[in-house]
Amino acid sequence: DLGLNPATEAEFRRIFDPCYIRRPLDLDVKMLPIQYRFVEMEGKQRAVYKQIETGSIAKVDDRFLVAAGPLVLNTRLQQLAQAAPVLDDEGSVVEFTLPSCKYDVLCDVLDEMGGEPLVVFSESRKLINLCARELTTGRSPRFTPEQVGLIHGGIPPEERHRWKEEFQAGSLPVILCTFGAGSESITLTRSRTMLVLNRSTRFDYNNQAEGRLLRFGQTDDVQIIEAITLDSEELRVHDAYSRKDDRHQQ
Repeated sequence: DLGLNPATEAEFRRIFDPCYIRRPLDLDVKMLPIQYRFVEMEGKQRAVYKQIETGSIAKVDDRFLVAAGPLVLNTRLQQLAQAAPVLDDEGSVVEFTLPSCKYDVLCDVLDEMGGEPLVVFSESRKLINLCARELTTGRSPRFTPEQVGLIHGGIPPEERHRWKEEFQAGSLPVILCTFGAGSESITLTRSRTMLVLNRSTRFDYNNQAEGRLLRFGQTDDVQIIEAITLDSEELRVHDAYSRKDDRHQQ
């Protein structure tokens, strides 16, 4: 670190200082222990999962989903632990549909919160899109499309900013985010509760996402609720990470 050039320091300070501030995070609120919700697959979601798990191939409507090799199988199993898949002609998963145990737990949490604002995070854009679609225009819509914010890589930056501002202003009861697009540089302190539908494979994304709520402006203790699918690869991965965290803390 060579410091600032004296000849241009005044210009730098004039531009930089009004926009940025760095200070230790010292809040009167705290992060509560994570609350785990263990959910079960049902119907088509469970049937497709079990086919892939036992034979590395599953029939989905009139198409076939194939897992060629252990790594692809692991990916497929973690995908299918979220929702039933929709395939294209080449057998690729293009979107999710119901039934979805993750969408079910989202509805349960919304019911329990009684209108309090909720932040939802997921690694999967497909799952976020499914939740947004079902909440607004699905079989039993709860909100209008204008009441559900979306922050993911397919949303233009200016629209993401608008959703964030409207959520903070109190116009939205729920905002749905992917870790890749929503875990940095936004403030979501209007909510004190975050529902994690499935964690990111990147440890730093998970920590940064929690920091969207636990930051300056937050006035309540923050509760993280994590949904984990029983009898699935997702549960096995969760258990492995938990044991790893325990060893690090020791």
